[in-house]
Amino acid sequence: MPPDEMRQEGDGKEPRMTPHDFSRINVNDEHDLIYWSSHFDCTREQLRAAVEQAGDSVPAVERHLLTAR
Repeated sequence: MPPDEMRQEGDGKEPRMTPHDFSRINVNDEHDLIYWSSHFDCTREQLRAAVEQAGDSVPAVERHLLTAR
């Protein structure tokens, strides 16, 4: 395992990691990007694109990502 200073923030699958807001996705917040991209199993770029097209509402982004697959 790399030293602490080399480790990056987790992949969002840790039970203690939660988004700042369960109803909205803030693509300008690294923590939200990690959590929601892991939650939706997509890249951060795909998440940003989905928010740009569907808005920042979690249900709208989820619908958008499901129809894009």
